[in-house]
Amino acid sequence: MWLKFKHFLQNDGWFLVVLLICVGLMSFALGQRSVMTDVPSGQNATVLFYEAPAVSSFSSGAGASVVASRSGSRYYFADCGGVERIKPANRITFTSSWEAEAAGYTQAANCSP
Repeated sequence: MWLKFKHFLQNDGWFLVVLLICVGLMSFALGQRSVMTDVPSGQNATVLFYEAPAVSSFSSGAGASVVASRSGSRYYFADCGGVERIKPANRITFTSSWEAEAAGYTQAANCSP
C-alpha cells in the first residue's frame, strides 16, 4: 500500500491534479463558511436587486452635456472634438453621462470631462 502511495506522489501530473482539486474544495468550503458566520442564526441571507430608473426621453437640442451617435456605442462630452464627427441628424444628446450609460453607451476613450 505504501509503495502505491509513494508511486502516486512521484507521478507529478496526478499529484498536481489532486492538489488543485483539494485547494479548490478547501477554498470553496472556507468561502461558504465565511458567509455563514456573517448571517445570524435563524435568518436567511438575501440579495436585493434594484431596478434602474427609467431613462428620460432623449433631447436633440443644445444644452446637453453628453452627445452620442444613434449608430455608435460611445458617448462624448459636448466640448469634445469627437462630437464634430457625428452628423447632426444622428446626434443623440443626454443631460448626464449616467443617462448615456443607462441607454447602453460607454465613454469614448479619447474624451474626458
